[in-house]
Amino acid sequence: ELFNRIDHVIQFGPLSREAAYSIARRELKRLLDRHGLTERNVFVRFTPAVVDMIVREGFHARDGARSLKRFLEDRVGARLAEDIAGAGVAAVRVFWLYMRDGALMVHGEHLVEAEARGIDPRIEDLVEWNMGRLRLEIPRALAEADALLVSDASARLASALSESLDKFRARADQEQGRVVYTLETLRGELQALRERLATQLEYDPALSHAMELEDRVEAEAEIIEATAFPRWPKVIPRRDWDGEVIFLRGMDLRQIGPALPMKTRPAIIEHVASLLFLERALARAEDPDEHVVILELSRISRSRGANRFAADEPGLLEWLAEAYAQHGQGEVDERAVAELAGDDATVSRYQPERYHRAFEQVTLRIIGPSVRTFFRGEHGCHVRHSVSGTSEVVRVRVLPGRERSAEAHLRGIAEARRAFEEWLEGGSDGRAPDNPDEILPILRRYHFDLPSAGVQAPIVVEDYVLAHATETRVRQLGDALPTLWILRLGAERGAEEG
Repeated sequence: ELFNRIDHVIQFGPLSREAAYSIARRELKRLLDRHGLTERNVFVRFTPAVVDMIVREGFHARDGARSLKRFLEDRVGARLAEDIAGAGVAAVRVFWLYMRDGALMVHGEHLVEAEARGIDPRIEDLVEWNMGRLRLEIPRALAEADALLVSDASARLASALSESLDKFRARADQEQGRVVYTLETLRGELQALRERLATQLEYDPALSHAMELEDRVEAEAEIIEATAFPRWPKVIPRRDWDGEVIFLRGMDLRQIGPALPMKTRPAIIEHVASLLFLERALARAEDPDEHVVILELSRISRSRGANRFAADEPGLLEWLAEAYAQHGQGEVDERAVAELAGDDATVSRYQPERYHRAFEQVTLRIIGPSVRTFFRGEHGCHVRHSVSGTSEVVRVRVLPGRERSAEAHLRGIAEARRAFEEWLEGGSDGRAPDNPDEILPILRRYHFDLPSAGVQAPIVVEDYVLAHATETRVRQLGDALPTLWILRLGAERGAEEG
């Protein structure tokens, strides 16, 4: 009866070495992504030679994939556990598995927090002040803007702009054209900021010393109405259709001032911070490397999908890249991404329709006035902790961008990584090449999970350089960064003055 029910007999052949290599790589990733490691902020990477060794020594065609799993547990897992247990304690630890002289080796790096520099108390107070106290900063900010416009730095800017413009006219050089545009943008931003401060000071009723106390109180509560309707209305009696007397309030359009540019606390803080930034930018305007920068974001920990069969989802790396592009200084001239395909990373230009995928690396080439000064405080490792207990580590490097494109930079990293792995596994006593995956100090920690579209979620940010922690609610991670950038500008200014 049993044989009567058999339709077809399928003979299973042994696994090929190509299939074994793919399985070994997948199972090694799964071993290194276990919660016992990631929950303790331990992240492990490996070279292709490690997978070759696993297949060569642990694969038996007769036993199939089970032999690979046993080898991984007995040899790789046990060796890694010994090194982790013997290594020093650190907030975040990163290990490399590699081969040397036929033996499995482990190279460990510990992430330490960046050295704290603190915050300029004047800027910290500025962020905490109420609307009334912030308004008192507007006259001082206007005086500083006027002083900047007639300063030696402003004169040097005008001279550099004129010189670059002459070179552009003589050679029609694209590089000189970019310099002219950047310097003119810087001067225009300073002049526009000065005009907005002057408008606020002249037309804000709360800043007029001639106002009566009751008018000042009213203006504090209803500043928009106080601007739209002057204090000397003309009341005109009229009769409606039923013969009732009504009063119309007439306005002299000549007495209605312009719309105030700063109606909220964040608007005033943003303008004062812009003045701080432009002051620093003006001092460095003549340096051509100051206005072009490459932001290189690299994933140290591996990304995860919603389940074992789903594609890896975007995480901290993609959120930071989007925050720099949307909220940072300057304009994104070029984006490039690297996606992991087997043991190699495939480099390509960024395409918006692929934004919902996870990348190994993202590079932004940003152009604008003093973008290097603006972004250099982002240089370091960023760590995110989710509610589920998992962690992500992303390294951000701020590099000169005048001589290279974003795509060429990523290809250069891939070549440098191969050279470093060859040196690491070759046992050479010569000078070590630069490690393109070198671990940097931890700059910032985020305790955050991305909410559903349109919903706010709590976020806690710890900035080690500023020795500052903040807790708020945001729709996306980038919404929490502008305030930290303001505090950092103030800290750098205080350090220079000190």
